[in-house]
Formats: sequence, C-alpha cells, structure tokens
Amino acid sequence: MASALTSDDEPQDEAAIAPPALGSSRKRPLIMAAGALALIAAGLGSAWFSGLLGGAADDAAVERADAAPVYYALPEILVSLNTAERRSTFLKAKLSLELARSSDESRIQALMPRIVDYCHVYLRELRVEEVRGSAGSARLREELLRRIAAAVSPIAVRDVLFDELFVQ
Repeated sequence: MASALTSDDEPQDEAAIAPPALGSSRKRPLIMAAGALALIAAGLGSAWFSGLLGGAADDAAVERADAAPVYYALPEILVSLNTAERRSTFLKAKLSLELARSSDESRIQALMPRIVDYCHVYLRELRVEEVRGSAGSARLREELLRRIAAAVSPIAVRDVLFDELFVQ
C-alpha cells in the first residue's frame, strides 16, 4: 500500500529553505570591476605625474629650464648702526639678488642708486640686537627683499642672498 506524502513528510533541502542572499552574487562582480578600475586609474595618474606618459613632470622640467635663476651682485654696503653708545657699530654686507630673467640685469644696473639708497636708509636704523642670530638674519633678508622689490618693481626679484654679513 502506498501512502500519500504530505508536504510535511517531503525531504527539504536546507538551501531551499534559507532565504536568498540580497543580490550578493550579482554585486560581487560589480565591486571587483570598480576596484580594478580604481587601481588602473591610480596607476595611470601616477604614471602621468611622474612623467612616464609625458605629463606634469615634463611640463615642470621645461618651466624650470626656462626660469633658471640669475644672480646679480650688489656693491658692498657699509653703514653705521643706530646705537645709543658713543662707540660706533658698523654693519658690512655683500648681497646678491636672485632674478627671474637674465634680461633684467641691465635694468637692475640702471636702478642701482635707488637700490643702494633703500638699503642704506633701512640698515642705518637697525640696532645691533635686531641683527643678531639666525632670526635676525632672516628678518633682515625679508625686509631687504621687500624693499629692493619695491625699488625695482616690476622686475621680479626672487630672493636676497648674503654673500657676507659682518657686524663690528
């Protein structure tokens, strides 16, 4: 005699009972493809900026070659510093200007009296304490750069370099 199987009597597979995953089988290839695209983009970007693909590094190298610095030596400056003592204190400085273009050298030469005047007026008002140490030298460099740049404007002066700085 054959017995009828009810729905409760049927053997059921556990996978058939579990609810389906929320699309994980469809999302996995998309996530892997997005990750692969991100890695490719990062590799191409680094190759571009390193210059392997003729990118930004080549442009920067050309820009640096065009803008090679030019140094112009100023005449020696000797001034008496502002002191309250009877004994004079002198500052002797040899400076060089870093210019953006070599074509500016003749224009700097033409403006030399103004440059020397701006430097003398500023340096004569300094006190010995203001020149001491590396911090004093840094402030002195900044002030001289600002004043010289104003004296020769619109010529671009990149930096003021100390060839010699002596206080006695």
